[in-house]
Amino acid sequence: MIASVIIDIKHQNINRQFDYFVLDEDKHRIKKGMRVLVPFGEGNHLRLGFVYEIKNDSVTATKHVAEILDIEPIFNEELFLLMEHLSFNPNTIIAQAFETLLPKTLLMFYEKEVTLHKKDEIDESLKPFFKNGKWILKKKDEKYYSKLKTYEKNQIVKIATILKPRNKKRYLNYVRINNPNYEGTLKQQDALLLLKDHGQMLKSELVLQTSSHIVNYLIKKDVIESFEVEDKLVNKYDYLHLNFQNLNEDLKDYLNEISNTNHDHTFVIDQKNSDVDLLLFHVILEKIKNNQQVLIMVPETFMIPRYKKMFEQKFINEMVISLESSQTDKSLYMAYEAILSGESKIVIGARKSIFTQFNNLGLILIYDSNDSSYQSFEGIYYDAVLLSQIRSKFLNIPRILVDSSKSLMNQKLTLENKVTYLELDNHNNDKIIEIIDMKEELKKGNTKLISLKLKETLDDYLNKGKKVLLILNQKGYAPFVMCRTCSYVPLDPETNIPLRYDEKQGILKSNQTKYEEFFTKVCPKCGSHTVKSVGSGIDQLITYLHKVYPKKEILKVDKDSITNKKLYESFDDLEDIQLIVGTKMALKSILKDKVSLVAILMIDQWLKLPIYNAHEETYEILNQAKSITKESLFIQSYDPSHYVLQSVKENNDMYYKKELSIRKQAKLPPYYKILQLKIEGSSYLKTYQFAQNLKIELENHGLITLGPTPSVVLVENNQYRLLLLIKYQKISNEVRNLLQNTKDIKIYMNPSMMWY
Repeated sequence: MIASVIIDIKHQNINRQFDYFVLDEDKHRIKKGMRVLVPFGEGNHLRLGFVYEIKNDSVTATKHVAEILDIEPIFNEELFLLMEHLSFNPNTIIAQAFETLLPKTLLMFYEKEVTLHKKDEIDESLKPFFKNGKWILKKKDEKYYSKLKTYEKNQIVKIATILKPRNKKRYLNYVRINNPNYEGTLKQQDALLLLKDHGQMLKSELVLQTSSHIVNYLIKKDVIESFEVEDKLVNKYDYLHLNFQNLNEDLKDYLNEISNTNHDHTFVIDQKNSDVDLLLFHVILEKIKNNQQVLIMVPETFMIPRYKKMFEQKFINEMVISLESSQTDKSLYMAYEAILSGESKIVIGARKSIFTQFNNLGLILIYDSNDSSYQSFEGIYYDAVLLSQIRSKFLNIPRILVDSSKSLMNQKLTLENKVTYLELDNHNNDKIIEIIDMKEELKKGNTKLISLKLKETLDDYLNKGKKVLLILNQKGYAPFVMCRTCSYVPLDPETNIPLRYDEKQGILKSNQTKYEEFFTKVCPKCGSHTVKSVGSGIDQLITYLHKVYPKKEILKVDKDSITNKKLYESFDDLEDIQLIVGTKMALKSILKDKVSLVAILMIDQWLKLPIYNAHEETYEILNQAKSITKESLFIQSYDPSHYVLQSVKENNDMYYKKELSIRKQAKLPPYYKILQLKIEGSSYLKTYQFAQNLKIELENHGLITLGPTPSVVLVENNQYRLLLLIKYQKISNEVRNLLQNTKDIKIYMNPSMMWY
């Protein structure tokens, strides 16, 4: 029997499976998905590995599996299915994919252990480091390593790599009565009476209330017995009847529809409705009654405590567990044990929580599922929302997506009856939505960031003590140009995507094709000399507001500040702050119903961006703003008649109809998938030739391929960078093999367009 093993070394040169013989006594135990220790390298140092496959023969196996670490596989078929998604890129480091999928508390780490053989032959300065002839090297001991290696050559010491688990199970020492008929001293009787009242107690607590002498004496006389219990999270609440507000007839129908769905199906709910939380509480309660668990996902880690508090207050008899990267290994280990045992029914986490293994998962609930934070671009790329769909299908359980708007994909699937959109009564239609034409502001001579109408409204709201939120793009500029007179934006004739403005060269370029044209201030549509780059920074806005409202405190909310936990917690107490200024990061549910007015000062910074999904992102931003504000939403634009803006104002499906039509014609998502390739090499000519040949190969396999085009930063770290864009509906393994790195060329993949 042969075990194909992935070694936990994250390096491209050993990014493959290694075959090992399985000892006869282990053949009945070893299974796919188990952790093993195997000898690796010339020194045969033991390394942690994952059994990727069990097979009958191998031409490369020369060594045996040294030890099987698990009784049952910790990597099940469901995780192997998720592994396929993580390994879509053929250049993925498989060991890193395993590490991404598994909680770090289950992984091992390595220590260097030095054993002293000849004490008299080492420097006196080193002797104190050895305890009982052993020295565990730490980071600070690196300076001694070369000397120790010399000692090892002379057989004075031996250096070994040893594996240590990140966490060991912790046991607590309890005591209970063994001989209830014992009669002792009065103090001993008091201790026994105390223990009788509790049934069993921590030994340390009994000692604290009596004395160590009495407790140890009673243990010695076998009057009470000492035993160990594994330290784990315990639900501190007794069962209490939950009293939720009753549902109306429509919500009852939705509850029955979700609760009776015992297969993989997706429900999309509009979070702007005030009845959403009530419906979700009832759905979760039904799952708990059926002894099922619920995974609740939020887009940002800093949002987890708020949601945990909300669900703890509603489900007071349940152990609600949060999974946060800031938790210690010990607390995470105990949390995972409570989840795997089924003791915890409600689990809340950000995108990494999608990999959590459950005892009996019955529902996946995702808040703000359109948020890009669910996609990880650091290390290995993955999309947690897409992975939730894979898990939902594997486990045959429903998903609920709570969003301020449907994604284009979910709209398409809704029309195809593959997704159910729950249309709750919308109580947000009475909100004031004002679209301000910034071209008219220019005609009036107003060149400030804030329009005259918005300034008048701001004054009114602030005088009444109401809170306002002003949203502006974070960057100081946006890489496109627009006519300030007629809103014309130059487009790529092939892709219909706005051209990127290269200010240094004075050229407008396409991000996907080779098309480019010279920049001119003269608008080809209206003839005005008002074509300019678009953009204003958030700091510029704050400076302006300090001048206009010098007595008002201003809270800045952007990607840097909102992740600060203290700032996040301060949102619960905003009495002294009326003015909040932020980027789209402020449009999280964190501020829902806390502000009376939301104003987006330059929606064109999102609407006209040179990316294919600019309209979709803008539509989501506007609906998030509409969801947050209590009273009014102001939108400033140089293109006020744009169908995205009008669709939000009129609350109709015009946006979906037009955008889906454009996407279908352009062969873009949701009708096609896209894959962007960044190709890097030390020689421009060789890199370009490789990219061109790859394009031909891909087109021969029936894939639409655009490029190659040079990256905005053509050379980085002495590597030339070229871009290709693939449109496809399915990619075969044969095509994936074409995308493997070579000795001279590196290929990076992204299922979106993020490189320019």
